[in-house]
Amino acid sequence: MSFTLTPSNLDDYNGEIAVLISNNVTDIPDDAFKDVSTLTSVTFEATSIVGSIGDYAFKNTTSLTSIIIPDSVTSIGVDAFNNSSITSITFTPDSLLTTLGDQAFQGCNFATDFTFVFPPLVTDDIGIRLFRNGYIYNIELTNITLLPESMFNNLKTILSITIPSSVTSIGTSAFSRALYITNITIPSSVISIGNNAFANTLALTSITIPNSVTSIGTSVFSITAGNNPSLTSVTFESPVQITNIPNTAFQNQRDLLGIIIPASVTSIGYRAFYQYSFSNNVFSSLVFEEGSQLKTIGDEAFYQARFLNSLSLPNTVTSIGQNAFYRASSEELIIPSDLNNASNQAFAGVSGIKALILHSNITNVDSIVLSSLEYPIFIPSTNLLGLTSPSTDQTLNSTTVSTINAFYYNGPNTIYNDESIVYCSVSITSIGDNAFKDATNLTEIIINSTLTSIGNNAFEGATSLTSII
Repeated sequence: MSFTLTPSNLDDYNGEIAVLISNNVTDIPDDAFKDVSTLTSVTFEATSIVGSIGDYAFKNTTSLTSIIIPDSVTSIGVDAFNNSSITSITFTPDSLLTTLGDQAFQGCNFATDFTFVFPPLVTDDIGIRLFRNGYIYNIELTNITLLPESMFNNLKTILSITIPSSVTSIGTSAFSRALYITNITIPSSVISIGNNAFANTLALTSITIPNSVTSIGTSVFSITAGNNPSLTSVTFESPVQITNIPNTAFQNQRDLLGIIIPASVTSIGYRAFYQYSFSNNVFSSLVFEEGSQLKTIGDEAFYQARFLNSLSLPNTVTSIGQNAFYRASSEELIIPSDLNNASNQAFAGVSGIKALILHSNITNVDSIVLSSLEYPIFIPSTNLLGLTSPSTDQTLNSTTVSTINAFYYNGPNTIYNDESIVYCSVSITSIGDNAFKDATNLTEIIINSTLTSIGNNAFEGATSLTSII
């Protein structure tokens, strides 16, 4: 059975399996063949003048497997082929198509040997969720200037894709949950990368962000807790223009071999490198580039992140948010010299610290909240590098520290493993409440003559302490 569509007879269509679009039809109306499960073939006459394919025109045509779009078509409407069974769609190089509507090909399962070639006049009038929830193996994006929101969201296949140098922006969730993409090259034409653009791309192993990019969105590479990411390398191409690593940008990316924060970054947002599980992540390093301009580290920014190297915060940092380093792990922690605003839980639960370095501008140890460090030891700021296992007692050597409130313990933890002596070589005037509480290995404290007060329970539980000099 076949049916020839004319400008006046659409209402006469009765589910015929083959449809011929006559050459005097200018538009295929909205909903024209929507939900027709019997339609298997659509052909346009050679001299077709069809200018538009309407919204939902072929939505849910579950037996239609292929279609050739005539050159005259300039627009394809919203949901035009959504959830149809087309495995191929053909445009010629002379196509006049400029507009693709929202969800136009959402849920389509294209053949493994088919390449979707964008017509050359399609540049920026591209709807959101274009291929979401579908299968597409190969694509040529030709002259497009943006990847719109959710373009490849929840893609079900391994996609071979080259982003052309005409693209300037990658939209929100453009590749989110595209689970099988292993590699994407972002061209140097891209200026912005939207929120969640690569969120939950679990097979992606590496990414380079070109120096043309000025902003990346929230949750741009985030992973939902419980999933298994593959990303091991993120490279910011120099000279970097990005000034903010936004909220949840790399949340739960547990396999990063090292994190290098570009010098241009002035703020690290809420949960930027947050880790859902403490046991399943080990970063080889956290490095701040020379000349770092970082000022602010947000709440829970490095929550439960584990670092194998020294954790040395830039001297430019002035604010650290609540739980920023909660249960973070590193053998050495270096506190920035200009820090003047640290939340009362900034370093709560930090573990594995064997050396804690305070720069000379820190005036109140308690203000940086070191109460829950397992091994809070102060060493001279001149010994910032090359630390190994301790062989000598360590010295608090800061010219302006006047109050010690930092040695409060929640349990009978030791100081720097078996270290027993704390030296205070500066003008300490006060030891605060609970300062050395339960420091069970501490046997001797050597403090200069400026000490004038000792707080409540300052040495409670320090059962090995025999001498304060």
